[in-house]
Amino acid sequence: MEQTAPARRCPQCSQPLAADVETCSTCGRDDANPFTAPAAPVSEPKPREYGFEILFAVAVVVSVCMIVSLAVPGLGVLLGMVFVPAVVRAAAVMKRKREAAGAANSASQIASALFASAGITVAVWLGSSIACTAVCTPVMMAAFAIDKGSEVGVAAAFGLGGVAGLASFFWFMRRLWPRAAKDDDATA
Repeated sequence: MEQTAPARRCPQCSQPLAADVETCSTCGRDDANPFTAPAAPVSEPKPREYGFEILFAVAVVVSVCMIVSLAVPGLGVLLGMVFVPAVVRAAAVMKRKREAAGAANSASQIASALFASAGITVAVWLGSSIACTAVCTPVMMAAFAIDKGSEVGVAAAFGLGGVAGLASFFWFMRRLWPRAAKDDDATA
């Protein structure tokens, strides 16, 4: 019967070592020179944080919307309704990409996230407007059929339409919100 040599282990990290190896491949300890310092662990660089940049982008968008609303009030409100949610969504997209890749986002990724988020926000507002109209119109028609131009009926129509529009806005934005990488793998 052959006897096998007892498995050698590194005294530093307890990893198994082959009989002819003097240096541990895991921690770098050298048995020929036990005073050799172990290899320094390799650390990955931290991704760049965009907290200040995102805050600055939101401040710029809000400022531009306020300035435009002074000149053309309706246009400023419209820009604010589109670009403020778009910047918030783009920030979430950039954060998810940074977490997934482990590296900072490039300028082209930031620009594409902002423009895609603006397009998605426009589409969501359009869907919300359709939902508002779909609820408001029949209620308004019923109010005029019951009482010719009742203020209560008109207020109820606009109130119910507004609730339907906001509910659909939040539902669409929730459905189109960027998800974490583990969620994407589960749904794919």
